[in-house]
Amino acid sequence: EYGAILLFDEVFQTPSVVLSSGNSALEAGGKLIVPSAYDGDRVIDKHEACRFIFTSNSKGGGDTTGKYVGEEVVNSATLDRIQMTTGVDYLPPSVQIKVLRNMLTSGDTCYATDRDIANMVGIMTAINDSFMSGELSDSMSMRGLQCFAMTAVTIGNKALAFKQVVMNK
Repeated sequence: EYGAILLFDEVFQTPSVVLSSGNSALEAGGKLIVPSAYDGDRVIDKHEACRFIFTSNSKGGGDTTGKYVGEEVVNSATLDRIQMTTGVDYLPPSVQIKVLRNMLTSGDTCYATDRDIANMVGIMTAINDSFMSGELSDSMSMRGLQCFAMTAVTIGNKALAFKQVVMNK
């Protein structure tokens, strides 16, 4: 109604029957009908500057692996109304190293060596390369890498942190 950007994070966890009820709002010049049991339906005209942003892990194809529990298969009518898509790859190792170094640094002290940080990033890269080639059934997110690094620093044992955070997943 006011030209806002609406972000729907993990949109395809919304049941298709609910998601498709908003199809008309995705159209150019669309309208959103908000049903009300008390004062009648409200029809909202979509402002020309209104934008919808959807995030998803399954591109609308659903998930039967259990990796993204709750991801619904989305009907073609809804997918056809999504005008532009983009994919996001894993961060380059050089950026992952910077993120870990910043996360593990307090003041002038970094609680992990450059070699340890590079090795942790190397593990993540190997896991994700194996996932992309179909050798593993799961990947390692940046959150997973951060958890691995923080656990290693906190308990002071990289091997145990690897077992607890990475292998147990």
